[in-house]
Amino acid sequence: MTAAATTGDYCSASERIHSPTRSRTAKIRLNSLQVEGSTVYNPERLQKLKAEFLGRDISLSDLYQTANQITQLYREDGYVLSQALVPEQTIRDGVARIQVIEGFVERVDFTGAPQEQLNRLKRFEEKIVGARPLNVRSLERYLLLANDFAGIQAQGVLSPGNSVGASILTVNVKYNPTNKLEVNSRSSSSVGPLQSQTAQLLNSLTGSGEQITVSQATTPIDPRELTATGIGVSVPIGYEGLRFAFNGDYTNVRPGKDLSQYDINGNTYSASLGVAYPLIRSRASNLSISGAFDWSNRAVTTRFTGTQETLSEERLRVLRAGVNFNQIDVGGAWQGNIQVSQGISDLGATTEGTAAKPLSRSSGSAAFTKLNLHLIRQQSLPGGLSLQLAGAAQITGNSLLVSEQFSLGGDEFGRAFDPSQVLGDSGYALRAELQRQFAYKVGRQRFAVTQPYIFYDYGQVFRKHTSAAEHSQDTLSSVGLRVRQSLNDSFSLQAELGFPLMRTDSNFNRDPRIFVTLKGSF
Repeated sequence: MTAAATTGDYCSASERIHSPTRSRTAKIRLNSLQVEGSTVYNPERLQKLKAEFLGRDISLSDLYQTANQITQLYREDGYVLSQALVPEQTIRDGVARIQVIEGFVERVDFTGAPQEQLNRLKRFEEKIVGARPLNVRSLERYLLLANDFAGIQAQGVLSPGNSVGASILTVNVKYNPTNKLEVNSRSSSSVGPLQSQTAQLLNSLTGSGEQITVSQATTPIDPRELTATGIGVSVPIGYEGLRFAFNGDYTNVRPGKDLSQYDINGNTYSASLGVAYPLIRSRASNLSISGAFDWSNRAVTTRFTGTQETLSEERLRVLRAGVNFNQIDVGGAWQGNIQVSQGISDLGATTEGTAAKPLSRSSGSAAFTKLNLHLIRQQSLPGGLSLQLAGAAQITGNSLLVSEQFSLGGDEFGRAFDPSQVLGDSGYALRAELQRQFAYKVGRQRFAVTQPYIFYDYGQVFRKHTSAAEHSQDTLSSVGLRVRQSLNDSFSLQAELGFPLMRTDSNFNRDPRIFVTLKGSF
C-alpha cells in the first residue's frame, strides 16, 4: 500500500519568508503585535513567541522572524499547508500585524478509480475537505485508510488551489493483484513435502471496499494427503478503519509414507468472527486493536485395526484480543503484536476426554488463558547490510491441547526442521538474520532483486503435566542460508539450505535440508 502527499508550491518546513533589505536597518518601537487568522492556537500560546520583542525597538527583520517562528510552530504540529505572513501595512503607535493563512484542501480529484468505487472514496473527500486547517496526520490517515480498501492502491499529490490557503488533492488510484500462489517444499514427508497454496481475492465487488478470499491448499504429488479450503470475508464499517472479518476453513489430512499403514484421517472445521480498528494510521507508525471469537472442531481417527477408532477429538471455543503495531525510525523498523487468548468451556466446547474419544493431550484443557508475544526489529547496517532480529513467546499456566500449544519448526523458527516438530504449553524462540539486497537492471526496463542472507534460530518449549512420552522442556536450534530472487514483477523464488543443530526431544537427522519456495501475486 502506498500513500504519499506533496505540498506543491507551498513552503516546506525549512523555507522562510524574507524581509526586504531595507527592513534590516529600519527600527520601530513594538507596543503590540496582533496575530490574525489563527484558530489552532490560543493567544497565550502565541504570546510566548511575541514576548521577546514587545516593548523594544526592533527591525522589520525581527517581525519577519516572528512570522517564521509561527509558521514553524504550525509545521511542527503537522499543519504543513499553513503559513504566517507579514502583510503590507502601515505601522502606527507601535502596533504591527501578522496574518496566518491556515491551509486546507478545497477539493479531492480521484483519477483511475472505477465508478463503483467513487461513491465510497468520495466519503474520504468529505473527511479531508472538512479538516480545516488540514493536519498532515489527518491527510495521511485517510489516504492510508483508502489504501486499506480491498484492491486499492492510492497515492495523493497536493497542488495549489483557487483561493487563499487552498490546495487541491489529486488521488491516483490503481489496483493490487487479485490472485496469490505459493508452492513450497517445507512440509513433512508424510504430508508433502511439496505443498501448494492458492488464493483468489475478490475485491470490492459491491463497491463497498470488501474483500472475499477463497483459498485452497493441497499436496500436488498425492492430493489425498492434504485437502484444505477456506473462505474469508473482510468488510469495512464506516470510514475510520473499523473492519469486520469472518473466516471459515475445512482441512482434511491423510498422512502418507510411513504413516499410510495406520490409515489416519484428520478433519478440522473452524470459523472465526472478528473486528479490528486502527488507533493510529500513518506511514511512520501504526497501532491497531482487534478482537475475535474462534470456533473449531477437530477429530483424528484410524482404521489400523480394520475398524474406525478415534485417536483424538476436541472442540475449542476461544476469545482473543490483540494489539498490533509497527514503527519506522532512522535506523530501521519495529513490528510486533500482543495477543491474549481465553478458552471457554461453554458453547459446546470439550470439557473432558473419554476412552472412546480421548483428547489430543490427556492433561490438556479447552478452558485456558495464554499470552502470545511477537517482535521483529529490522536494523540497517553499513555497507548495504541489514540485520533482522525476531522473537516470539507464549506464556500460560495451563496444560494446553495440541492446537493451542507453542510450536518450533518451520519457516519462522526452527527453519531446518519440519513444521511443529516440537510443541509445548509455554515457550520462546529467537532468530537473527544478516541480509544484503542487490538490485540490478535486467534488459532495458525491468529491475531484479537478489537477497541472500544467513540465519540462526533457537527456541525452547516447556510443558505442564507431562505424559510418560514427554519431557518437561525441549530445545530446537538451526542455522542456514537463504537466497530470495525476484523472477519478474509478479513472482519470486526462494532457496534455502538449513542445518539442524539441536533437538532434545528425540534423536534427529543432522543432514542438511534443502527447501524451495515459489511465490506469486497476479
